[in-house]
Amino acid sequence: YESGRAARRQRGTWAFLNALPPQMRDLHVVRFRAGGDAWLGSSQGLWLRRRSSNHWTGWSHPAGDPRNVVHEILQTRDGSIWAASRAGVQILRPDGTTDSIDRIGSASLGSITGLAEDGAGHVWISSGAGFEGAYRWDGSDWRYFGSAAGLSANVHKIRIDGDGRPWFLGILGETGPSLADPT
Repeated sequence: YESGRAARRQRGTWAFLNALPPQMRDLHVVRFRAGGDAWLGSSQGLWLRRRSSNHWTGWSHPAGDPRNVVHEILQTRDGSIWAASRAGVQILRPDGTTDSIDRIGSASLGSITGLAEDGAGHVWISSGAGFEGAYRWDGSDWRYFGSAAGLSANVHKIRIDGDGRPWFLGILGETGPSLADPT
């Protein structure tokens, strides 16, 4: 309508739409496609409104990039997607921005195999082969937990228990106890 209001007919009844998206303002033409998709033409441009949802969205780097080899995926409580890759950690934030972390301080991360978010919202990362211990992100800084903190193994995976505490699956070298050692 010239008033800027829009209505739709559903099951024989007309109803006004309360909050119009910006794409539906100042419309000049609307055309429907088979399946219910709608083309909207306005002074702001041409818009396609898909009735069906898009179930698959890709997120990748150029072919051959080691960041495409993903070992673990984590969705954090803020909605970010963290991917543990052969070349560090990739983060896709809810606003669409991305970060690639391949170094923490002077340490090169290499292959990351473990990701977890603890009960306090800290994100832990580990590598089954690249470094001993684990790193923890507290939202502003990284902190390393190695042999001084009791993590003298290459930590392959991290899991969080029912109390929000991290547990580490480590790969011990020759200096660590063997499975046959009862102590």
